Amino acid sequence: LEEMAKEGDKLTTTVRKSPGLFKTGGLATVPAAAALGFIMTPSRRLAASAVGSAITGVAGFIGKSRLDAATEAAARPALAQAIIDSGVDDPDLASNVAAVRDLYDVDEEDFADMCSNVYKRYLIGVVKNPIAKTGEVKELKLLRNGLGMDNLAAGAAHADAAREFYRQTCLFTPEEELEDPEHPDRMSIDKFLFLSERAFRQAGETEEAFKYEMSRVAKAYKIDMEEALERVAEIAEPFYRRALSSTRAKLETGAVSSDMLERARASLGIDKRTAYDMHVTTFNDEIKELLGKDAEVEL
Repeated sequence: LEEMAKEGDKLTTTVRKSPGLFKTGGLATVPAAAALGFIMTPSRRLAASAVGSAITGVAGFIGKSRLDAATEAAARPALAQAIIDSGVDDPDLASNVAAVRDLYDVDEEDFADMCSNVYKRYLIGVVKNPIAKTGEVKELKLLRNGLGMDNLAAGAAHADAAREFYRQTCLFTPEEELEDPEHPDRMSIDKFLFLSERAFRQAGETEEAFKYEMSRVAKAYKIDMEEALERVAEIAEPFYRRALSSTRAKLETGAVSSDMLERARASLGIDKRTAYDMHVTTFNDEIKELLGKDAEVEL
């Protein structure tokens, strides 16, 4: 998002400094020399030159449509900056996002597209670090809510981001290298699949809608739905395994409860069958350790 916050040409940068001046309806047309002079300040010579061009009819006018486009272009980096300044966990994020829309007077549909683009860029930025973190699932959920995105918009953003990220990845990494589960780029792709699966499930998608959205993401990476979900499980299950290991270590303290494990399963998407198998394995490991301790005491 930091790169996005810095985007824009001279006119859009100027609009960001004084958005109220350039709002739709505020000015139908502005002499090009005036706008150019404003942009080129403090060079009076350049501004004067622009004025001269306008007088001769060369510079002409910057029309209303051009100003509208510049205003919208300025709103994109302003939106990114608002999220950077607030942070995704700010309870006022939605209000700050709405303030950007109001300040730049952006059409509702256009602003929805901007929000989807910001979400997409944030998602790609997150998966560039191949190490998955459970906290990132919450980050994406908070960002989505703050941007006011519905399920359709989020699904489209994940699909678009998947295609773009795969294209970027394949510019430097041959596809055959992505077959190695330990390759950093393959790990980033698997992380993308995990975050997408969690985003769709936690949004309350119907099973049909979930399969549609998840298959679009899988298709972008040239794999089928079954393989995509297998890769998701390979990320989710180690997280829960660590939670179970922590439970064993804290049994005598009572610091971990069954409710905590249930929340962990819901957060990670661990189904009942998988959870049962992992619980049995954990129980067996605990028994083995206890027997080992007893044997050592007897010796």
